[in-house]
Amino acid sequence: MEGRQAAIERSQQLDGLAEEIQQRMSRNADGLSPQAIERRAERHQQMMAQLGASAEEWHDWRWQYRNVLKEPDLLARLISIPPPMIEAIQNARQAKIPFGITPHYLSLSRTSRNQKVGFDQKLCKQLPVVVSQMSSKNLYAKCIQFHR
Repeated sequence: MEGRQAAIERSQQLDGLAEEIQQRMSRNADGLSPQAIERRAERHQQMMAQLGASAEEWHDWRWQYRNVLKEPDLLARLISIPPPMIEAIQNARQAKIPFGITPHYLSLSRTSRNQKVGFDQKLCKQLPVVVSQMSSKNLYAKCIQFHR
């Protein structure tokens, strides 16, 4: 196949690919929908109330930095946290691997398994792997420690 016929065939392939991508992307909620914005605002309000923060403090990066969440018990009070993540945070602390997340960043994640859009697994899937790799190979001791 050559020339115009090849171009038409390729165009049809690309149209099919674009349609498949659009279908796959439509399965995931975006962060710009009114529902997502409302959920985030509710989570901000809930976390501000639980942490005793004013709106002014919540939007102050210095307050966020001072209130980095490090304790698994506190995280469990703020969000629905699966047991493997609690264990991973405890293991990280025992291995002296720093762990922390700002309240704002935590509030951006989907924090309930009961929500229609589902529980956000990004945090939950990263931590156990990182902790087990670093503590089992003692990699953290070899890393440059910027937090000191």
